[in-house]
Amino acid sequence: MISRFNRLMTPRTGDTFRLLIATRISGGPNQKIQSNADQRDNCIEFIRPLTNAANFDVQTIECVAKGELLEREEIVVVEREIRTRQFDAFLVEDLGRLARDIVAKYLFGLAADHVTRAMAINDDVDTWDEGWEEKCLQACADHVGHNRHVSRRIKQKLRNRFRTRGELFQNLIAGYERVKDDGRCDMRRLSAYEPVIRQAAAMLMRKTNEEKR
Repeated sequence: MISRFNRLMTPRTGDTFRLLIATRISGGPNQKIQSNADQRDNCIEFIRPLTNAANFDVQTIECVAKGELLEREEIVVVEREIRTRQFDAFLVEDLGRLARDIVAKYLFGLAADHVTRAMAINDDVDTWDEGWEEKCLQACADHVGHNRHVSRRIKQKLRNRFRTRGELFQNLIAGYERVKDDGRCDMRRLSAYEPVIRQAAAMLMRKTNEEKR
């Protein structure tokens, strides 16, 4: 866990500790928006023993998007808020909650430059620690690598299940049927559905062109 628990932080002004928190979920079918609130609560409970402040002013920047997506408004907002120098600390549950990219290291460095202590709880990264930069870079690499390996493993597993047992889809997409050849499964498009598919594609194209005007 984060080191230097004994180094208490004092609010910059008065007795109110200003805390900036960034949370993110990917938004998959098995994830709930409540997960963002859970991350927020975890960060607040983590920071309480690290300050003698009587009051807390917490600002949370929530996001529902893939961690690989860098053109997110939330990243811009985090950077803007850090630059205000109004926060005593910036917390994330882990660097992957910011982004699965080196941009997470950039934002932590920016916080350090603007005299804001930045911490990633699960990655054991704390900008008050010596050598935090190396630890931060390694954590970023771990998050990127883990995501890549998981993605590759899932794709390989699904591809194998489909080819050998036809288990990729519980229900096939309309216009396709499952066929077997030498014990291997594949999909085949049904010609009877082609007019319907072409009509739907044409309607979608017209709608897209209208929105561009």
